[in-house]
Order: sequence, then structure tokens, then C-alpha cells
Amino acid sequence: MRQYTPAIGRDIQSWFDGLPTSIQASYEATFYRQLQTLTVTPTYKPTCLVTLLDLGCSVSEAFTLFSQIELRAMDAYKLGVAEGTIPETTPLCFRAIAFKDSLFPILTSYRLDGTLPEITLNSEGHIKPQLSIGMAAVVDAHGQVSTRMVAM
Repeated sequence: MRQYTPAIGRDIQSWFDGLPTSIQASYEATFYRQLQTLTVTPTYKPTCLVTLLDLGCSVSEAFTLFSQIELRAMDAYKLGVAEGTIPETTPLCFRAIAFKDSLFPILTSYRLDGTLPEITLNSEGHIKPQLSIGMAAVVDAHGQVSTRMVAM
């Protein structure tokens, strides 16, 4: 991600340093493998991170959420390449979730219950999250009914 200020750079480093050592090692191993195995650079990653910041995420929340999305997308990409449904010269593309209208439902779901959508890819390497947000009636302990946004 382009660092807009030295403070954001420090926040990114603090986020990583604050992760448990096992998670740091897992991310490092995953991204090292990515560097070794990908023949083309994934696209729209920085845009996703900037959009998360624009949606009000802290640097820590943006990197935590996007890292999880990226790991799922990389797994789907590697599987697609291995199965021959995605040519290895096709980049993994995050464009479909890079902008506010498409990233907001994912962020909302994540904030509501800590879940992420299923991630699939089309033959052009474009990520396709399987998620929708809807309204649900909720009854509290006193029998009061209210509505809230839920991931469906």
C-alpha cells in the first residue's frame, strides 16, 4: 500500500508487530510463497486497503480484514491454476471488491459477526465474494422487536 504519511507506515508496522508470532510467521510464509509462485502481480490490492481506510477502518482493522480476504483469494487462485480453470499468466484481481459499494457489505459482515464471505474466482482471476446484506427482525429478552443488518 502506498504510505500517505510516515504515521500510516508506523501504524502498518505496529499492526504487524502486534500480531502473535505464529500469525506473523504464517503471513510471512504465505506471502513468501506468493512471491515464489506467482508469475504475475495481483491487481487492486492497494485500492482495497485505501477504500477500507476511507470506510472508516483503522490501519489495523483494514490490514486484518484484507489479509484474511487475500489469504482466501490466494487459496482459490492457487486451486484454479492447479485445476487449469485460471491460466497462470492471469493475475489475481481484487477489482470487484476494491470500491466502497462492493467492499462495504464485506466490511459490514465482518464487523457484525467476524465472518467473511466465501471467495470464488472467475476464469479471468477476478474475485467474486458470495455475500449479501439484508435486514432481519431481532427479538430481545423483553420481547421487543427491532431490525438490524445481517449478512445473508
